Amino acid sequence: MSYEPNSALVRPTIIPRGVADSEGRRGYLANADAGISAFDLKTGDLFWTTDAATQPAFVAEGQLAALKRDGQRANVLLVVMLEVDDQCKVALISEPIVFPDWVTVTTVPNEDFSFEVWGNANELKLQWEAHARYRGGAAPSLQIQQQATHDASGVARVNVQTGWVEMLPPEEQVVRQFPKRLEEVDTASFKRGTRWDTGSWIAGEKVAALVFEDGEEPVLILKTWRLPAAEEETAAAVGRGRRLVPEVTPDGQYLFVYRKAISEGQRHEATRWQVFSVATGGLIASLTLERGAQELCVVGNRVLYIVEESPAVTGATKTGVYRSILKTREMVSNKLLWERTLRERRASRPPRFRQ
Repeated sequence: MSYEPNSALVRPTIIPRGVADSEGRRGYLANADAGISAFDLKTGDLFWTTDAATQPAFVAEGQLAALKRDGQRANVLLVVMLEVDDQCKVALISEPIVFPDWVTVTTVPNEDFSFEVWGNANELKLQWEAHARYRGGAAPSLQIQQQATHDASGVARVNVQTGWVEMLPPEEQVVRQFPKRLEEVDTASFKRGTRWDTGSWIAGEKVAALVFEDGEEPVLILKTWRLPAAEEETAAAVGRGRRLVPEVTPDGQYLFVYRKAISEGQRHEATRWQVFSVATGGLIASLTLERGAQELCVVGNRVLYIVEESPAVTGATKTGVYRSILKTREMVSNKLLWERTLRERRASRPPRFRQ
């Protein structure tokens, strides 16, 4: 049975470590205790915390779809439906989503197991890819490498009303349907979430890509093509010079660009991030974000991001407190609205080795 994409399925509103409701009022984040916490995104206030699942995936009509690993099988995921009111009651646990035996699933995408989620009030679609490679010590024989190498992909379709699961073949990616001229564009790399990427990405009804044109004054250019004809529509310069770092938001709609520090002193200073609309190529904001800001997301007129603080260790035990902080800044005014520590851990440097 072939899978017909449901046009009513939409991408979740992604925020750092989780998702938000469609109004951008409440956010659901993976917390440091392998659970989920619900926050008021306007004030940073905590509503509730649960250990029923580990990774928020989608919000629709008063329920949160979240993922968790099966405690017995490394290749199995479960979808847990939670009521989003203050009782955070478990409404449903899906049938097991069973991947090939060699797959080790994670609830946060990585190089070995990655996925994207679409959904609505009735259905959740998880499009996934899995890869396995030899990771032993000594260089293996060709036979061992071949035996350890695996690649697979597909779609897991979950009925969130009944928990029924259907495993389907992968869907053809829209970008692959474009003319060869798009594939031949020499694209620049960019950061997205916590990983570096390259190539093109979907931004609503467009496909976008970054191109770095070298010369006396190098220029970073944002190009877009309109679906489905793939005719080039915009080409806007979004940065000039070297050491530019571009970051694309998870929904593909916004591009942040800043210039990388050249000295140790500058690495600890705040810097200016130029924010561009991918749809138009226009500059829409200039924000002050701390060095090391990551997982940039835009919800309404606010930017949400994570800062990992690694303070200098002090004292005879060389102990320091390391914090992971969620911050929210208003786009127009550049005002820091609120911040909240998501994780705090104390760590010590080992003593110096003495002969």
